[in-house]
Amino acid sequence: MVARRSERIRVNIKADMITGNGRHASFIENLSEGGVLITAAKDSTEFSPDTPIELEFQFHNGNKHHLHCRVRWSHITPPHGLTKSIGMEIISAPEYFREALRTLQ
Repeated sequence: MVARRSERIRVNIKADMITGNGRHASFIENLSEGGVLITAAKDSTEFSPDTPIELEFQFHNGNKHHLHCRVRWSHITPPHGLTKSIGMEIISAPEYFREALRTLQ
């Protein structure tokens, strides 16, 4: 089993994933300095590993964030299969994002 590089923080934050196919509404379920777990509509688009994604969201305190990410995995979420879960790696998280994470812990 591989150890995680940083602690996950459970949240429920609306986000936009921006890909070559446009914007896709989603929700951030948890995040850390190194990664993000997203829930999106099943039919939003196909997210294969290594797909680059720009993630835009706003913390509850109003601070806006733009992260460069890369899809690591995705799958349809049981039991009804109406959503998909998408695990993404954050590429070079900016310092302002890491500082904002510390305030959420």
